[in-house]
Amino acid sequence: MIELIDVTKTFNRGAANEYRAVRGITLELAAGESLIIKGPSGSGKTTLLSMIGCMNRPTSGRIRLTGETIAGLVDTDASGFVEVTSLPERFLTAIRRRMFGFVFQQFNLIRGITALENVMQPAYPVGIPRRQIQHDAAELLASLGVGHRQTALVEHLSGGEQQRVAIARALINKPSVLIADEPTAHLDTVLSREFMEIAAQLKKMGTTLIIASHDPLVYESDLADRTIVVRDGVLVTTDTEL
Repeated sequence: MIELIDVTKTFNRGAANEYRAVRGITLELAAGESLIIKGPSGSGKTTLLSMIGCMNRPTSGRIRLTGETIAGLVDTDASGFVEVTSLPERFLTAIRRRMFGFVFQQFNLIRGITALENVMQPAYPVGIPRRQIQHDAAELLASLGVGHRQTALVEHLSGGEQQRVAIARALINKPSVLIADEPTAHLDTVLSREFMEIAAQLKKMGTTLIIASHDPLVYESDLADRTIVVRDGVLVTTDTEL
C-alpha cells in the first residue's frame, strides 16, 4: 500500500542552518498492517509521518501509494501504484483527505465550537451532504463513548474526551490509514491504555495504523505487527523484539 524509496528531507536547503531530518529511508507498509515508529524526540519521526501522509514532500527519493482510494483519484501505473512525490498539490490534498486520518500530539481541536462540529470539519471539502456528515460524526462520537458530549465546546472536555474527539475527526472520511504522532505524549497511563484499546479495535476493522512514539506503553504493546527504530533521521533497525 505504501512504499518509500531512499526518502530524504532537508530543511533550509543551501542555508547555513541546513538540516537533514530524514536520511535515505526505504520502507514498505502493507494494507492492514500496524507499524510503530520508535525513536527519541528529534529523531525524524514526525517528518517521516508528514511525508507518508502527503503533508510534506521529500527533498529526494520516491513515495508510492496504492489502494482503491488512490485509483479513484489519480491515474495509476500497471501495478496499481502512483508516485505521489511530484503530484500537483490539488491531488495530494485529495489523497490526504480521503486516504489518511491524522491524530496529532496536541489534538489540534478548534476551540469555540462543539465536539460534533470539530469532527465534521474535515468532511466538508469532500462534498458529502451536511446532514450525512452530521449523522456520521454523531455515530463516531457515540462509538467512541463520547456521544453525550457532542454539543459541548471542546475546551470544556476532559483530556480523554478531547482525545476521542480527535480520533473521531481523524476517522470521519473513513480513511484506510490512520497516522498518529505521539498520541500518548500528554496522557496519563489510563488514557494512554484507552487509546491503545481504540487503536486495536481499528486494526480489527482493517485500518492500517502508523504510530510514532517513544512511549514504552505503545511500542511494547501487542498492537504492532512491526516496530522500526529511527534515530538521527536514519532507519537503524526493523527488529520487532525491542
